[in-house]
Amino acid sequence: MNLFDFLIAALISGILATIGLSLYSFLVTRSGMANADMIRAVGGFYSRSYEKSYGVGQIVHFIAGIIFSGIYLLIFINFFNNDTGLSFLALGSIAGFIHGFIFSFGMAFLSGQHPLEQFRNADFKSATAHTVGHVIYGLLIGAAITFLNAQGLIDLV
Repeated sequence: MNLFDFLIAALISGILATIGLSLYSFLVTRSGMANADMIRAVGGFYSRSYEKSYGVGQIVHFIAGIIFSGIYLLIFINFFNNDTGLSFLALGSIAGFIHGFIFSFGMAFLSGQHPLEQFRNADFKSATAHTVGHVIYGLLIGAAITFLNAQGLIDLV
C-alpha cells in the first residue's frame, strides 16, 4: 500500500467510524442507559468548561479517530493482509474491543481526576457502553477498508 492510499483510507475510515461512535455515544447517553458522552468528557478535560466542551471535544475526538484508524489500518496490512470482507470486519471488531476495553476501564479508574464533576463517576455501565462503542468503531473501520479495497479506491497489497 502506498502512502497516499494509506492516508486516504485512514482519513475516510476514521471519519466514518468516529461519526458512528459519536452517534452511538449520543444515543446511549440520551437514552439514560449510561453516561457515554465521550465528546463532552474529552472536551471538558481540555476546556475545563462544560459549556465549551462540545466544540473542543469534537475536534479532539475526530483527530484521535483518524489517528487510531491509521493504527488499525497498520495492524490490518502488516499482520493480517487478507482482503476478504469478513476478516477486516472481524479484525476491526477485535481491535475495537481491545481498544475499548483498555480505554474504558482506564477511564473508569481515572475518572475521579476529571476536571468536570459530571464526568467524575464513570461506572461499569459507562465503561461497558464505551467498550461496545469502540467495537462499533472498529467494525466500521473494517467495513470502510473492505469497501474502499473492493471498489479499487485503495490497494492493500
